Amino acid sequence: MPVLLSATLAEIEEAFAHEGGVQIEQSGLVGEETLTRFDCKIWFAVCVGDVLEGRYKVLGKVANGGSSTIWFVEDEATQDHMVLKISINYTSGDTREQDAFGRIAAVSPTTTHAGLRCLQRPSRQFTIEGESGSHQCFLMTPSACHVEEAWRVLGDFPLALTQEVLQNALLALDFLHSECKLIHTDIKLDNILFGFANTNTIAGYVDELKKVDSTPKWHEGVDGTRYPVTKATPFVLTKDSFAHPQLNDLGESVIIPEDNNGFAPPRVCSPKAFRAPETLLGLPFNASIDVWQIGCMTLQLLTGSVPIKPHGPNQPWTETYTLAQHHALLGPPPKELIAKSTKAREYWSEDGQWIHPDHAIPDISLDRMLATVKNNKRRKEALDFVKHCLQWLPEDRMPAKDLAMHPFLIKKKRELLQAAVKKITEKGITRLRTIMERLGMKKEA
Repeated sequence: MPVLLSATLAEIEEAFAHEGGVQIEQSGLVGEETLTRFDCKIWFAVCVGDVLEGRYKVLGKVANGGSSTIWFVEDEATQDHMVLKISINYTSGDTREQDAFGRIAAVSPTTTHAGLRCLQRPSRQFTIEGESGSHQCFLMTPSACHVEEAWRVLGDFPLALTQEVLQNALLALDFLHSECKLIHTDIKLDNILFGFANTNTIAGYVDELKKVDSTPKWHEGVDGTRYPVTKATPFVLTKDSFAHPQLNDLGESVIIPEDNNGFAPPRVCSPKAFRAPETLLGLPFNASIDVWQIGCMTLQLLTGSVPIKPHGPNQPWTETYTLAQHHALLGPPPKELIAKSTKAREYWSEDGQWIHPDHAIPDISLDRMLATVKNNKRRKEALDFVKHCLQWLPEDRMPAKDLAMHPFLIKKKRELLQAAVKKITEKGITRLRTIMERLGMKKEA
């Protein structure tokens, strides 16, 4: 399967035409201590200037997530610049990401699958000891930003870039599904990363970090434990910050069972707005849950907002209203789905009529959502692509391998390739005619 070449787009050139690039907007909050469940004891304390594992000197903080901090480091042994992800100390012993990377490493030496290049994976992983236990660490090549950050900066996301993000994500998913026997379960914009087109930005970032005040803010826990929190300094985005998107973050991954036809036991997973019907209805799920999330993410990229919403402003997501929206977008669920789930009978009659008293079926449709795609031909292709992702039954969703080759993702690239071939051919014919004239041959030949 072909991998789309990283897009060099006029829209990106225009967006970053001014000198200096764009700094990702910060909320003003310092970092991980703002998390509701923050506990000093389970986070690994890091300060700029620390040297970890005897060789990785911390130059600055790139970001923090819900369960890890990301640091920009210099390998003092090689002078290479890398990012180091340090996970919190899970008292439950959750090693899913570590185990997932182990599966990837096991097949990487022999695989020829194009999806391997579309997946961010560590060059090294190790464990460091903190005050309250062990922390998993993953050393990776620096990435410019995740797709959600780029999406916020660019505003209207260029279609070619959307296509590249989706195809690379699907190639990575097919690799995970077919060769690693893994389900990602957490597909969303901030779990897909853009790389750098060249290393100049990284060199500039090193210089920028030297000017940043890296003095930590000390957070004191309820038991008096003190924890240093450093404000993140994200990369400045330029036109070279959108190369080769890669799927990231396997912390929620699930191993595909060898039995039960590849279906994992019921569990709540994925972002609330992207949850598939089977997870809401307490049913087992398989790798097609990732495809459902791809469909939701496609709608987000093309329309500018998540497709499944709360009932109103400042309202939480609820299972009931989410399923009501699924019904509006997909029509009534098949009878076999209702028959499989006791919970489904709270929402539908046996013949698929909506019966839940809390919410009516909203007046929304996939056609109207995708009206944002102005080109009629492209809109029809996008609608067909999304419909192959968003199906009530897991077995009705198109596999990631086939979706990666859907006309919506490859047709524009094929047209560009055909235009390039035509141009080359025309130049070749012109040159051939010139040679023929020099040799005294007839032009008609």
